[in-house]
Amino acid sequence: MEVVGGDGIMVQQNYEETHETFEAILRAIIQELDARPGKDNVSLALYFLLVREANTWRSIRLLRRHTPEQFHTAFMVDAGTLLRAMFDAYLQADLIFRDPAKRAVLATDYLDFEHVERHKMAQKVLRHDNALTNVLKSSAKRPEGEKRLQQEFDRVKGTFLVEQKQSDGTVKRGPRTRDKWYKGDLPQLAKDGGKEVEYDAFVASFSGCVHSSAFAVRNGPMFPEKHVLSLVSTFGARVAKMNVDYNQLEIGDNRLILEELCKSWVDRVEEALGRPGGIC
Repeated sequence: MEVVGGDGIMVQQNYEETHETFEAILRAIIQELDARPGKDNVSLALYFLLVREANTWRSIRLLRRHTPEQFHTAFMVDAGTLLRAMFDAYLQADLIFRDPAKRAVLATDYLDFEHVERHKMAQKVLRHDNALTNVLKSSAKRPEGEKRLQQEFDRVKGTFLVEQKQSDGTVKRGPRTRDKWYKGDLPQLAKDGGKEVEYDAFVASFSGCVHSSAFAVRNGPMFPEKHVLSLVSTFGARVAKMNVDYNQLEIGDNRLILEELCKSWVDRVEEALGRPGGIC
């Protein structure tokens, strides 16, 4: 693996230099993982989530670099939307990685849910009668494709059936499948992973950006712009470190940089603002 120089002491590095260094670290980790044959399901799932984090991290950085100052609010709304997605991906990676005894099962569930998504997508698209669906329905490949799709769905669907507790105490499963690969919801993932404070602050600041609320579109999220890239790097670094640890990658002093970036962004903002006990 290419090792990017750096002593890991973030306070001694220029702000832009820090992000240049981190981008190089991400690129090197992804390149090495991409070249490794025979990934197991845990490695593959964590790799997918790292690629998502790295791509979105890069998108936010480019967006900031090319957005004129007069469009500050527009940048923050779009950055908030992307940050929300990064936090979601991080929590999923954390769920998979957190307990070594459950990693293989959870990673397999993450990957297998693709077949549920494909099945639901096909049903939604083909239930309409329009030019697009007519082309799809008349395709010579449709019978074989639908057969393969149904087989894969039938193979995995038992894992993802909706469970409902009945009045007699029994649990009814199905026939519907969940809309996510994991049980519960994102707040529960955050709570289970000890990130409830981050989640609550994150949703309050960025959920409106995703849903285009009047408050968010008019004002942007209630989060200082100067801390956006640090927050972005925190989520990316956490998933990068999971990949490094699971795959036992040797990255030299870059491990110190990842560990520094992994620190809670709540604590970072509090320290930067000089207000322990609150982020705003």
